[in-house]
Amino acid sequence: MDRRQAMKANPFLLPKAVSRSVPVGQQARLRSAVLTDEAARLYRCLSFAMNQYGVVMNGHMTVTWETLGVRDHVRAAAVLTEFNARMGKWLKVNGTSRKRKGINAPTWGVPERYFYAFIHEHTRDRGFHSHQLIGVSDGKARAFAERAVQVLKRLTGVSHVPADAVVFTPSTKGEGFVPYLPRFKRNEVKRCWIWFRYLAKNLSPHEFKQAGDQYALQRDIFRIKRVFVPPRPVTCSDLFGCSQNIGVGAQIEAGFVSRFDKGDWQNLYTDWDLTDWQFAMAQQRQEEEMASILANITI
Repeated sequence: MDRRQAMKANPFLLPKAVSRSVPVGQQARLRSAVLTDEAARLYRCLSFAMNQYGVVMNGHMTVTWETLGVRDHVRAAAVLTEFNARMGKWLKVNGTSRKRKGINAPTWGVPERYFYAFIHEHTRDRGFHSHQLIGVSDGKARAFAERAVQVLKRLTGVSHVPADAVVFTPSTKGEGFVPYLPRFKRNEVKRCWIWFRYLAKNLSPHEFKQAGDQYALQRDIFRIKRVFVPPRPVTCSDLFGCSQNIGVGAQIEAGFVSRFDKGDWQNLYTDWDLTDWQFAMAQQRQEEEMASILANITI
């Protein structure tokens, strides 16, 4: 019996990728959780998503791992990786006007790409937890949040997911995760950059950036106002991660250079990347319309 069959036979058996734990008697290796280049990498991802796809990260998911019974940081990171792989597959399915398995909210809209970027943190009050920004279309947001809880429940093996273990914003008490409400939709770019500064709060106060003849501390460049409080160390190898479609490889292939790297630090938090994409799409539609007209002209 292979592992997939074994998991079907035993619903309490966890996938091999997420069942890792530190061997008995072996000390976990600690590393600093202070951010260095991760804040800049996160900024580039968010800017690139707007510039290349017209996608604004409209959701913020916080997962508190100890509340889900996961105290091993490496295992928690592995669970998040598997979670994102499964949610990416879920979003690729056409969910037009129907309920998906295991959730109550209906979904609508064509299959879509999954965009996300996350930062791991470790604090005294919340323990090890992850902040993940996501971009989900209006028609799938509520269903996505419901499905996310079910997937994390399955991957962690808990029998019940406490309300504060997986939290989505923006949300309302009655409707849950609803980034498409007018009051949320109107300010989504501004809110995305507010989330970025929150996720980057553990950025080292000694990290510098040089662009041309400009040279400054990154906390000043990103205008992070929160007082720096050194986070507790972690045992996972990476503090930052993102979907491949907005990662460094995709950025290089598209020839993308962020305003942070250009030295345009006064305009880091504008919606210009999104406006550039909207202009490019409008120009493309005009070219396609013109091509269609010319193809139908008979001389």
